[in-house]
Amino acid sequence: MSELFQEELELEKKAGRGFGAIIIIIAMIAFFATVIGWAIYTNTQKLKPELATQLITKSLQERGPAKVTFHTGTLAPDAMDDPRGPQYLLLEKAGIVKNVRPKKGALTTQLTPAGEKLITSLGAVKKAEKDGTTAYTVPLATRKLVEINNITKQSAQVFLVTYTWQWVPNELGNKFDAAGELVKSFSPYERSQLIDKHGVDFFHVLPPKVSVVATKEDSGWSLSAQ
Repeated sequence: MSELFQEELELEKKAGRGFGAIIIIIAMIAFFATVIGWAIYTNTQKLKPELATQLITKSLQERGPAKVTFHTGTLAPDAMDDPRGPQYLLLEKAGIVKNVRPKKGALTTQLTPAGEKLITSLGAVKKAEKDGTTAYTVPLATRKLVEINNITKQSAQVFLVTYTWQWVPNELGNKFDAAGELVKSFSPYERSQLIDKHGVDFFHVLPPKVSVVATKEDSGWSLSAQ
């Protein structure tokens, strides 16, 4: 009896070892299938043009419009916002303000009726200052996506997106066009100041193509300069 019992134990041990080997083989097959499946999944991932359009459009909107800021009221000659700066002269030429220039002392800037109507229609932001003047920030142009030129996959979740955009100026923005007659009437130095500090730009010239890196993260997509 003891010999038979011993033989049964040996058979059960062998069967157990065989079953364990089968489990290991199945686990290995499942592991390799998962790895292969993930590789296939990542290699077939794409950034569709429709999604790229949404990402770039949102990015352009977040950059905000080109804008000009100025004050009305009595401005001291040494004010940080120089009332004798080229932006005030351009606003005057555009019919937005009227500058009263005394022989000496402070300078008074007033909105013209047409200027007040125009900047109100453009959604100007108005703020009363402590010195009794009023600050206005007026949008000149917004950025618009023209087209997605190319999408290049760099890795499973990283894509290089090349696109073209353009300015869309409003009525005042057209007067602040760097290629327009009003801006061209200024000296080269004044034009450079208007472009660098006061919202003037080449609003009717198509800017060069731009490339950004789109990365898919756990929190969503992010864009960064190339």
